[in-house]
Amino acid sequence: MSSIKRTINQQCDETWAELTRRFISATFKYENMLSPDLYLFLNSKAISIGTNIGYILLPLLTTINYLMSRKNGKIEIREGYNLNLNTFAIFVGPPTTGKSSAFKAVISEPLSAFGLFQEIISSTTTSGLTKKLSETKKVLIANPEISEYLLKLFKNDDDNCNGESQLICKLFSEESSNINYATEHQRSIDENIAFSIIGATQVKFMTHILSKMDNGGGFMDRFLVFVPTSLRPLPDQQVTAKRQLEDFQKDTIFQMYAKLNDHNTNAFYLDDQALRYFVQFETEIINNFNDALLQGTPTVKSKKTDLVPRIAVAIHCLESVFACFHQNSKLNLREDIGLNTVKKAIYFVDFLENQKEIFSSFITHLNEEKIVKKVEQPSSDDIVSAMLLCP
Repeated sequence: MSSIKRTINQQCDETWAELTRRFISATFKYENMLSPDLYLFLNSKAISIGTNIGYILLPLLTTINYLMSRKNGKIEIREGYNLNLNTFAIFVGPPTTGKSSAFKAVISEPLSAFGLFQEIISSTTTSGLTKKLSETKKVLIANPEISEYLLKLFKNDDDNCNGESQLICKLFSEESSNINYATEHQRSIDENIAFSIIGATQVKFMTHILSKMDNGGGFMDRFLVFVPTSLRPLPDQQVTAKRQLEDFQKDTIFQMYAKLNDHNTNAFYLDDQALRYFVQFETEIINNFNDALLQGTPTVKSKKTDLVPRIAVAIHCLESVFACFHQNSKLNLREDIGLNTVKKAIYFVDFLENQKEIFSSFITHLNEEKIVKKVEQPSSDDIVSAMLLCP
């Protein structure tokens, strides 16, 4: 067992409770990201199944991007430069707070009813993943306890150097891959693969994942990690939420997915205002990175400039398709994404990146505890005191 894993396992329950409290003390303002009606629906949906809106929101955004990726969805962030919509995300919370319920309500039930059950997997071997990707070109990894899969993936890479984490990084960036196996012909994975990851885990296991996998290779930089406020709703709150849902269509999430899949729009771009704002955002990040290099200080490890456009598309699609049902109107899924949507995406990604920094600081603290501290030389007073105390 590695020293950091041993240190993490030795922490008492109070340590993880205090770390969780630290996360949820910084309240995420959903009204800064969602329209009032959409917030009411998602919050009521979450409470009605005994969970919280954070556990609903991240899987919803990820699944929307996966559905758009199935149609070769792209977003143009500058002329001639397009990003795919593949999204990697993990939400984190204590046990018995409804993580599995969120998966069932947002992923398993609606996508199965939609006929996409065969594309959803919880975990797989490297060979199984490459075979499925090469044959179907559409895979969504959805696991309500993803730590075991990711840690096994890292261990396989560490022991066998089989490059599975590198393969997943390439899928995020939509790069092609050729994999050779001794027992069969070469497997080729094309550029236009629809591949996303949505998982859940507990704070302790997320700490272990980041301590092992956030090693400078860029794998975890591609993941959105969200620790939402995970307070459990009371029984009377659940009853009230179910009544509020009566104002919405029964299978709204399934219907939203169906509408998106039937719609022909799959190429998005930032309008003039949004593009100027995003360029300023990107320029500031690059300047900070370059300054750190010149000053010899550690650079910030982040894929914000890749994550923000993806989340902007997901928010844009979510708001558009929900308005279609709530206002009982025809779906108007525009290709241009506005400034307000980009600001919402930046707010969301910034909040999640700050939470990832809390994890990093905590892991650094655990590592520092193992370092033998420097022993100061005794002063003359210390020597005199020791001599006088000597028999």
